[in-house]
Amino acid sequence: MYSNIAVLCVSRDKSAALVFFRKAFRSNYLLEKIVIDKSSSNTAALDDLNAEISENYRITVLQIKYLNNIRPAAK
Repeated sequence: MYSNIAVLCVSRDKSAALVFFRKAFRSNYLLEKIVIDKSSSNTAALDDLNAEISENYRITVLQIKYLNNIRPAAK
């Protein structure tokens, strides 16, 4: 299991998403995996970021269509 996972599901345009991700990674650290909803702007921004960084540090992007409908599993 990955220890560095961010969950994002925000409606925004590509440029705003790119600013958000750059600021988040600058103030924290670069993540291995990001889970987002089917927002095309978030996907486009993360594709641009992956193009800028080396292949060893690429971010794995997982998309879940109904991310806001997922409930935690019962213990």
